[in-house]
Amino acid sequence: AGTLRMVGDPGTVLKLASSANSDYLLSLNSAADDFVFDGLTFDLNQPTSDAWTNTLVQISAASRVGFTGCKFINSASSAFGGTANNGYSIYLLGAYDTIRVEDCYFERHKYGVITEPSSTGKDITVRNSSFFEMSGDGVEINVPTGSCASVLVDGCTFRSLGSNTTARGFG
Repeated sequence: AGTLRMVGDPGTVLKLASSANSDYLLSLNSAADDFVFDGLTFDLNQPTSDAWTNTLVQISAASRVGFTGCKFINSASSAFGGTANNGYSIYLLGAYDTIRVEDCYFERHKYGVITEPSSTGKDITVRNSSFFEMSGDGVEINVPTGSCASVLVDGCTFRSLGSNTTARGFG
């Protein structure tokens, strides 16, 4: 059993279809262990007027999942108003393990990488990535009723996030 790699040619875009309620583009569960996304663009395609939360990649109890050189954009959002953008780029649920995000770009979502409050995961690395015009934090480790062991955020750029206060970026 080797690692499954999903590699995008230049210009490859995976776009979420417009809908009238919360939806996700990809969902990886425990059967999706050893999966790598390389050079793909994921498009949330959610207008700022939408009140629901769409998700590009939902990872539930999967292990050894990586994103390298990927872009997470929102082509349906052309303006940044501080709190206007909804949607998650990468949403971590359950007992995830060894999640790598390197050299990626995130723009106009609510959160770039976020954990579900009761998740019990470990080993998240976010390295050399950029977070731009996010209405929430770029990286949000949110586990009031769960846990998350070993988080590394290194060499990342956070710009124009939330209310643009110093408390935004990593939470």
